[in-house]
Amino acid sequence: MSKRYNRDNRSYKRRVKFREQRNRFLIVCQGTETEKNYFNGFKIKLKKNNIEIICEPVAPDQVVNTAIKRRKNAKKERYNQVWCVFDKDDLTFTDECFNSAIRTAQSEGIGVAYSNESFELWFYLHFCYCDSPLSRSVLFKKVKEKFDENFRREYEKNDKKILKLLEDKIETAIRHSSKLYSQYDHKNPAKDNPSTTVHLLVEKLRGLE
Repeated sequence: MSKRYNRDNRSYKRRVKFREQRNRFLIVCQGTETEKNYFNGFKIKLKKNNIEIICEPVAPDQVVNTAIKRRKNAKKERYNQVWCVFDKDDLTFTDECFNSAIRTAQSEGIGVAYSNESFELWFYLHFCYCDSPLSRSVLFKKVKEKFDENFRREYEKNDKKILKLLEDKIETAIRHSSKLYSQYDHKNPAKDNPSTTVHLLVEKLRGLE
């Protein structure tokens, strides 16, 4: 009886280990604080060591190139889920830089969690639906207002507890984000303001629960 139990237990551990390897994530974030803290919240919450998050404060196409290189150079445990997280910033990057990064990632089988114009759009969609163009500064202001109204606290880009604050509204955000995304033909994502595909990555991470 004891031997059978031990054998079954070893088999269970092997299945768990295989499942961990199969779901190995690499997330390359353009932002150095907001995005990293948000997705690191999933790593902490899920108690997973198979989620790697790195920051590359560079242009979208360079973020994608970093993801491609990291995947190629992976040694012992290869990533089967590779995602890039970046924004559309009219002040710094051209439309073609943004669109080209998305096309390259898709051709390489890499997921893209982009936001047009900024990652704060994803946060704002936790509270309400919006399909009107919003600048980065306006979005930041609106998110600050929502945080004050709902949590009685200041919105800070370096808040390491951001996921925990928004967690009970995540279904609303996914629903709003999906609805917004479905309104575009995606031929020119740089012009799809507002839009975000962060919900696609969030749904993948939630699948690890």
